[in-house]
Amino acid sequence: MIRTSMRLVALAALAVGLLLVLFRAGESVSASPSLQNEMAAGKKVYEARCQYCHGAQGKGDGPGAAAMYPRPRDFTSSAFKIRSTESGDAPTDADLVKIVNDGMPGTTMPAWRGVLSDAEIRQVVAYLKSFDARLFDPQSPPKPIQLSGAAPGSSQASIEKGKTLYQELQCWKCHGQQARGDGPSAFELKDKLDNKILPADLTKPWNFRGGASAQDLFRTLSTGLTGTPMPSFADSTSDQERWDLVNYLRSLAPTDKRPEAKAVLSAKRVEGALPADANSDVWWQAERFYFPLVGQLVHEPRLFTPAIDLVVAQALYNESEIAILVSWNDRAEDKKANGDDGLAIQFPNVIPDALERPYFILGDANHPVNLWQWQASTGKIEEANATGLNSITVKKPDSQNARGAVTFRDGQYQMVVRRALNTNDKDRAIQFAVGKLIPIAVSGWDGGSGEGGAKRSVSSWYSLYLEPPTPASAYLSIPIAIGLVLIVEGAVVWYARRKRQ
Repeated sequence: MIRTSMRLVALAALAVGLLLVLFRAGESVSASPSLQNEMAAGKKVYEARCQYCHGAQGKGDGPGAAAMYPRPRDFTSSAFKIRSTESGDAPTDADLVKIVNDGMPGTTMPAWRGVLSDAEIRQVVAYLKSFDARLFDPQSPPKPIQLSGAAPGSSQASIEKGKTLYQELQCWKCHGQQARGDGPSAFELKDKLDNKILPADLTKPWNFRGGASAQDLFRTLSTGLTGTPMPSFADSTSDQERWDLVNYLRSLAPTDKRPEAKAVLSAKRVEGALPADANSDVWWQAERFYFPLVGQLVHEPRLFTPAIDLVVAQALYNESEIAILVSWNDRAEDKKANGDDGLAIQFPNVIPDALERPYFILGDANHPVNLWQWQASTGKIEEANATGLNSITVKKPDSQNARGAVTFRDGQYQMVVRRALNTNDKDRAIQFAVGKLIPIAVSGWDGGSGEGGAKRSVSSWYSLYLEPPTPASAYLSIPIAIGLVLIVEGAVVWYARRKRQ
């Protein structure tokens, strides 16, 4: 009887507690009409701008979600990667505003700064928090963790310590020995929702989701990325060790931003044979040129987030040949016939006299292009002609003039192609001329990401310029000038002395 009474009392107390919680929740909502108005305004912004990707209920299942990698954020999953709070905690409003403002590099999430007003961004943040009321409890707003202040300066000693930590913490298992996202565990990773997830290529900081500044990287190492295999290192490393690791990571790329694309790729004239592979010291004479690539969006199937977003090129030539070295990152070597890796260097068939260029995606019927293309499944570098994506014709063996080699190591391809400056096939193969601007473009595809055919990364047209050799007279001009100066000075001294006499 006593036990029964105690149970009834406990149940009554629990009921009263629940009623108080519900009353307080209702009281907090009714006490914030401004918040309700802000959420109502944010819903309109969300429905106009966000739900195509994130879905009407915020579950990351909008109509466009299936075509996107990585998938849009599921706002109901309690997993927000970019935060200044403890792992598993909700992000602050400032964290969410920053992401909406700046977007998520390397994904289809754009930056809304300048498109939406500051007020609209605050409103849509207020609305998306309503998808996960448990995580975003208004009674317990998230608090950012205490991070170190300004980043200490980098040094070679700090970079070396960070490199050692990279090995000791086994970062390489996911990110790879050369940090190109190709570690032995790279293709086994999944997020909280069981979606495939790939580790970051740490040599491309412009794709870092949460930013690439020293402070951004320190925050990521301190908080981890909730919902992903990336843990927090706050408990296993000191602040100074994390700063050392930050300095090492920042040393892997020349800049936080995507390297600037120049207009002209210059090819230097060298004497003797051209290098046959990428390891030759002769390539040190050649400048590095960056081709930015974007997903092909004109023809079906469209590619929204390309696997290859940058190709580095170098060029040299001698009296009879030209050699071009191209390098690009790829996490794995894919050689399957129905899903292989590949890259194509593209020229117009004939150097145009005017500014008109062929269509940049493999030419058109009136303006064909000459391709030097390689596919992993065949292992061959072949010349081809194209008048569009669906009109590529590989040249017959007796008309093939391009030759070269491709190597793959530590998540990077390197392809060297050599060809005679001039060939007999003058209407269907580019003829290189010294001192002229020759249009050049690049396209590439990653078979492991389901790319190939029309689903590829493409660049716009740039120019290749074979620098004219420096005439011998240029080397003689300096000593001749010095000699003339000495003669004049001598004559002046002689005349001055004679005048004194």
